[in-house]
Amino acid sequence: MIKPVKHLAGFDWVETYSLTEKEQQTLMDDYGITDDIITYVTDKDETANYVHDPANNQQLMVVLVPYKLQNTQANRYITRPVGFLIHRGLLFTFNESNLNFVSNAFYQTSQDPETTSTTTFVLESLFALIDSYIPILKQVTKQRNQLDKMLSRNAKNNNLVTLSYLGQTLTFFYSAIKSNNELFLRIPRTYLGVNAPATNATC
Repeated sequence: MIKPVKHLAGFDWVETYSLTEKEQQTLMDDYGITDDIITYVTDKDETANYVHDPANNQQLMVVLVPYKLQNTQANRYITRPVGFLIHRGLLFTFNESNLNFVSNAFYQTSQDPETTSTTTFVLESLFALIDSYIPILKQVTKQRNQLDKMLSRNAKNNNLVTLSYLGQTLTFFYSAIKSNNELFLRIPRTYLGVNAPATNATC
């Protein structure tokens, strides 16, 4: 899905999610986005990264966010990428997994009167997306601690399976948070960080 262009204070924003092949082609034809970039931002196994391409006047950032596995009774999470592309002055966002909390974060950022540039939009959205890990980690840790106590008294097979799933979630999150953190440490040294407003750059 490609939503209509939103005219914000100082820049235009094109929001996308769950792109079809036809919509991917539309982005290439109408906006001049390359096939390589489209492939990159629609890859659900992509890792956190930042790329600046001055030749094509664009910056690409990918960050990892929590994704709850569907059709399972267990509290299981993996992570999925969310992309930001600043291309020829336009901001594109890519929410390929169509996550509601990601769309809400973008909407809230777009409504903030202090969001006056593509850079502030990206940085403010990142803060909200990373915060999404906190309640899930608290919930998973609490459940794991409860299961540890139960298993010390009575080791049931289903509890062992649940504990294993929780461990897998924490492993996915640890890897994603480490990857995100490496990206965030790079931002101040990137073209995006150099051009960020002082109020955001010091947060």
